Amino acid sequence: MHDRGSAPMTQRHRRGAPARYALLALRFVGPLLLVALLVWVVDLRKAVRALADADLAWVLCCIAAFHAVMLLRAARWAAIHALFKLGRLGLMYNLRLSYATGIASLVVPQFISPFARFVMLVQDGYPRARSGAAALLEKAGDLCTYVAIGVPGLLYIAAREGHAAYAWAGGAAALAAAVAAAGTMRGRVGGVADFILRRVGPPEAPSAARGVEEVIDSRNGAHLAAFAGTSLATGFLQLIATYVAVRALGLDLAFTYVAAAWGVVALTMLLPISVNGLGTREGVYVAVFAAQGVGREDAFAVSLLVVAASLAAAAPGVLEWLYRAAWPKRRTAAFAPSAERTAESSPT
Repeated sequence: MHDRGSAPMTQRHRRGAPARYALLALRFVGPLLLVALLVWVVDLRKAVRALADADLAWVLCCIAAFHAVMLLRAARWAAIHALFKLGRLGLMYNLRLSYATGIASLVVPQFISPFARFVMLVQDGYPRARSGAAALLEKAGDLCTYVAIGVPGLLYIAAREGHAAYAWAGGAAALAAAVAAAGTMRGRVGGVADFILRRVGPPEAPSAARGVEEVIDSRNGAHLAAFAGTSLATGFLQLIATYVAVRALGLDLAFTYVAAAWGVVALTMLLPISVNGLGTREGVYVAVFAAQGVGREDAFAVSLLVVAASLAAAAPGVLEWLYRAAWPKRRTAAFAPSAERTAESSPT
């Protein structure tokens, strides 16, 4: 039997294909062009020398700050597990998965890495629909954190550099857009979850809509507060890690200015013009820190140090992926939810 609705959908898909390909090209080619431009204007030997002269104690503190970020993400997932009735697991399980998703977010393209946690939860026997909805909620928390820190940071830097009128106009527009988007997405987030989950697996996917909407309409204030609090704390710890990197390189920059610069970097992470911030992050630091008299090489070194420290902190996540690849049956037997938990997590 022919589905009449399939032809228009196919035509729309074909018409939208060029735009999607152009967006993908911009996402991959744009960062490479930015990096090439930065390499052209930045003396890499000076940047490497600045890294070599970094204070080791501050570098270790920077790595420790990123380890604390992993711990907070594990605590946030404990709240997410409670919200979606995925069962209560020990902190160590969530910490291991946080390290694994942390390394994935650094080495896997940005539009794929959000699925890392979902994949591991499904591997461990959790329902696909609720696992996918939970992963979407985590990313929504990251987005809100980036906006909450990034918009004030952008306003602060613009005001400091004498562009206050433009800053307030842009901030008001950004806030209005965020409120409008939140109102629109509240009714559509379930549909977004359903759209994604139908493409990664099966029949239980439609319950994702109910799963997300249940959390949005939830009166469980304690778990929602824990989720929101750990999301914000994670963002603040990342900007503190950036300030520690600045101190490691001996740069004389105020904490508020570095925090604002990190906020601008966080906003650029939301734009579809980079892969995990490659190129845009370095460009923002070079441009913003230059206004405070910091050389291009030193600003570039800050970005390199932040990336290196986050990689060093997330490195244990590689072991989790290797373990899952080498012993899938042992892993599933060890962490598959009990029948009681699975019954709780199934939608009623």
